[in-house]
Amino acid sequence: MTVRAGLVLAFATIGCAADAVDPAVPGTGPLYRTDGRHVRDRHGRAIVLRGINYPSDDVAHWKGLPPDSDLRDLAFIAESGFDAVRLVINWDRIEPAPDRYDEEYVALVARHARLAWEQGLYVVIDLAPDRYDEEYVALVARHARLAWEQGLYVVIDLHQDLFGMGFGLHGAPRWACDEAAYAAFEPTSPWFFNYFSAEVSSCFDRFWKSPDLQRHHRTAARRVAEAVADNEGVIGFDPHNEPFPGTIPFEEFERDFLWPFHQAFAAEVGGALPGRLLFFEPSVLFNVQQATSFPSPAPGVAPLQAVFFPHYYNVTVEAGLLWDGNAEADATWAAAAGAEAARAGVPWGLGEMGGAMETPNLDAFLASFYAMLDSAQAASFLWIFARGSGGFGVVDEATGSWHPHASAFLRPAPAAIAGTPVRFGWDPATRVLDLAWDEDPAAGATEVIVPAWVARVGYDLVVDGAPAAPVPAAVPGRIAIAGGKGGQRSLRLEARGPYPAAP
Repeated sequence: MTVRAGLVLAFATIGCAADAVDPAVPGTGPLYRTDGRHVRDRHGRAIVLRGINYPSDDVAHWKGLPPDSDLRDLAFIAESGFDAVRLVINWDRIEPAPDRYDEEYVALVARHARLAWEQGLYVVIDLAPDRYDEEYVALVARHARLAWEQGLYVVIDLHQDLFGMGFGLHGAPRWACDEAAYAAFEPTSPWFFNYFSAEVSSCFDRFWKSPDLQRHHRTAARRVAEAVADNEGVIGFDPHNEPFPGTIPFEEFERDFLWPFHQAFAAEVGGALPGRLLFFEPSVLFNVQQATSFPSPAPGVAPLQAVFFPHYYNVTVEAGLLWDGNAEADATWAAAAGAEAARAGVPWGLGEMGGAMETPNLDAFLASFYAMLDSAQAASFLWIFARGSGGFGVVDEATGSWHPHASAFLRPAPAAIAGTPVRFGWDPATRVLDLAWDEDPAAGATEVIVPAWVARVGYDLVVDGAPAAPVPAAVPGRIAIAGGKGGQRSLRLEARGPYPAAP
């Protein structure tokens, strides 16, 4: 078993001294950092994450598909209008079986240590690491690499649904809870209510109160971090999808259990993944409670910097498959998320959002909500890249085209802003992207996402008040605006036609 030690530094904000930013040397400092409101790359550009969740699934799944299906998926995502993916992976697939002690082997090690000392030799014992599915770890590393080769930033998400394998879904390995809980569990409907069952809640209680289970979880994540450490597109880690408190009271859960969990995770994984970010989620109940009990101001999570990363599903879309048109309720939730991020002194964004394709006015809801996120300059990741005729199947399985609701989420947006954004937003009615920023002359070029459908119908570009010819960026689906002028700059991009019926 692996033995590691880490020191969690409270109230740290910038991370390691070796990654300190030198204003006189452009491009120095950590790969990614935050300034309290924005995520920035090492050149000082503000990164705007407009992403979609992408499932790594398992090795057998990809072996059953034509070669390079994952590459084609990620290229399609990049050219269509996204600049990031939240890569959905699972602890149970990394560490399907726990360490088991072989007492005969332990006795052999003890004998060798004794014999060595009897000969006057000092002994250092090198403990073997936990056992992981290296083929799966390599698959995750492949997906992260392919994504970055397409220009997609990568947030790695350790995902769970209904705790994990013992209840029929992925997340925690089956061995992480008691078989008696699995045997006694009787599913109910709607699906989310299963979290409140005695059996599922008991497994979450066990996890949050078990240092050993959390150690397994962290070191499994560290193994993935080690596999992707040389990939500059990996912007950070989301340690635990939708943390559920079990039976722990709300006012105690985030303060006494979840925040220490995030700190320990950052200390472990940050050592293998320097210069990246911790995308920390509140309790899953934040979607309705709109408040957290994290410490205020939130202690640091050195050596990683933090981004507040809740999820949002509109209640009427989720439960009734019809948005009630009450944008004020969505705005109230977004304001609460922004206030929590401001209280902690960190940027924020959504790890998940969206709705089922059967929702007839889903596009209207998404267009409204994306406008709020643009106004708040918050990140967003749509749930999820999947093929199908319903549910969250955003791509039609028969045609390979995006669902018509995609008119709301395949929208032009800034990807990397050389300086500080003043405002940005896409108006689907006028088909205009408006962007203004205070440019940092040393930060390089500003990059703007131009979805494939916009490129097909054509567009007019105005930069700093004058017509301009688009210059393709180094990655697909983007144009570059040369930097160096400094001061306030502006961009106006107008599509010449509407979103086509079959993009």
